Amino acid sequence: MKIRLLLFLWMTLFSVNLNAQEKEDDRHRSVKNMLFNAAVKEGRTEIIQSLKNNNKAKVEQIRNELLLQEDSVSLAFFDQEKILLHFWLNEFEPLTYLIHQPPAPKDLIINWPPYDTLYYALLAIVGNDRFDISYSIQKNLVLSSEEKDFLLLALGYFIGEKFESQEKINEAADRFLENYSESEYRYVVENSFRQIYYPTKSKFAASVYIGNNTLEGDMNQLFRDHFAIGFKLAYYYQNYFLRINTSWGFTSPRRDILLNDRLWERNQSSSMTQFESSIGYVFLANRRISFLPFAGIGTTSFAPMSNTVEGEEYFEGVRFKAKFTNYAGIGLRYNIQKQNQQDKYFVYEDQSYSYLKFEYRFANPFMDRGYTGMGGRTHLISLTYGWFLQPVTDKKPK
Repeated sequence: MKIRLLLFLWMTLFSVNLNAQEKEDDRHRSVKNMLFNAAVKEGRTEIIQSLKNNNKAKVEQIRNELLLQEDSVSLAFFDQEKILLHFWLNEFEPLTYLIHQPPAPKDLIINWPPYDTLYYALLAIVGNDRFDISYSIQKNLVLSSEEKDFLLLALGYFIGEKFESQEKINEAADRFLENYSESEYRYVVENSFRQIYYPTKSKFAASVYIGNNTLEGDMNQLFRDHFAIGFKLAYYYQNYFLRINTSWGFTSPRRDILLNDRLWERNQSSSMTQFESSIGYVFLANRRISFLPFAGIGTTSFAPMSNTVEGEEYFEGVRFKAKFTNYAGIGLRYNIQKQNQQDKYFVYEDQSYSYLKFEYRFANPFMDRGYTGMGGRTHLISLTYGWFLQPVTDKKPK
């Protein structure tokens, strides 16, 4: 019994000691992290000021002091900041290793560098000094030709598009891969520096248009030809497209119409609404000028318009309701900005460009199936202004 009691007391005291030690360790880590973060913040601020003064010796000194305080869970600089610092200080030998080494696992880092203006200050000063840095790389006696070409390529990549276009970086990357096909830096050059995007096979378009709608047949005996506006949405896959199109025409009756015991007076402001859903094909799709025949189905309707409450109440239920309509037509499209081809370099998140289109559309509404004396057809000639949005991918189309 005594032995059991002693064992119980020992284990209780042992667990208390362990808890006390863990709390002490936590306090020690907390103080250490706080001191590290304070030192890093102060050091980075001094580096920013020294960059403004172009004081390389001071920047190097503070940088080295902060690097000595780094460990596996605490960082004083982001990788890109380290790389830019090496470039500016003409420390090229460590760069070849630093650039193509795998980054540290992010989930292990506890103390990250603060988000201040150091990166942007380095970006500006390295970008402005890029020609001097490039000259120093080329004249370096220790680096091999491969290492020099790699660092020149890396310099353009890390200073960004403000100083070096991605197209030029891509071209330089292609030359590097051709000249050094077995290079140890191949993976970095091919998968990081070289950023090539291609248009996907699908794209989207939105457009607005104005036009003139001409009526024929019995329909023309009841309603006048008129001005129309409209809006279209389209989805393209390769050279095929699907679109939806809604147009509103502003017309008026040529004579009085008695409908549902209501008088639809001559010259009363009225609307003609046409909804269309079509499929089409683009000829000469990659040229500035393309032809787009299409055909589809939809509806056509007529209704009086009134800008007073009394008028709206009076005309409630007075309309030629939507009737099935066949559509067909052809468009002549001019791309204001030339479409990019699939064998070119792309460096944007999306490809977007605008276009103008002249279009003729024929419509055959079956209005006479519900309303006697409303047979006829319509002819819409319109001018369209639209926008394309084409997603891009880093995978070259087959």
